[in-house]
Amino acid sequence: QLPTGRTDITPSGGGFLDPDLEPGAGTTNFLFGANAFWSFDRIGFGANVAAGILTGKGAPEDSGQFHKYGNFLNGEIGVRYRILPADMSISNLSITFGIGAETRAHETQGGQDITASGGTLVFISPGLKYIISQSLAADASFRIPIYEYFGWDPGPPPTLQFGETYRFIAGIQFIL
Repeated sequence: QLPTGRTDITPSGGGFLDPDLEPGAGTTNFLFGANAFWSFDRIGFGANVAAGILTGKGAPEDSGQFHKYGNFLNGEIGVRYRILPADMSISNLSITFGIGAETRAHETQGGQDITASGGTLVFISPGLKYIISQSLAADASFRIPIYEYFGWDPGPPPTLQFGETYRFIAGIQFIL
């Protein structure tokens, strides 16, 4: 992932946008991943893992320092059960359920760790997968946290990092 998005957008009031709102992160990211899927009859089992190593100085901030996100590792194991049709068909609908985890290193500002950043999340992910044809599929799922540990800075003043209530993920896959 190359640092192609802008990191220098300034609102009318001056200064830079918050790094979370910028289209770019100011880093070159090395992304690695693998997945596997095994199925028989109406049941399928899958596993995936992804990692990111972020390099570079990050996006500029009003303070004159640079903000950089932390490296990450995430993965999920899951099961898929075909509900329609009962017999094997190219087009089918399945329910899915997975359990996964994500861990992120601290973000940095000016090369120093931001204590109230990074952390670990364990989640479940119920969802649906619709295989439309041999080359087209769609899926949607909710990631619901069952365990969260996020960094916080005791201050002064104390700074907390809030987690998410859930995450909705949807996608379309086209196979060439």
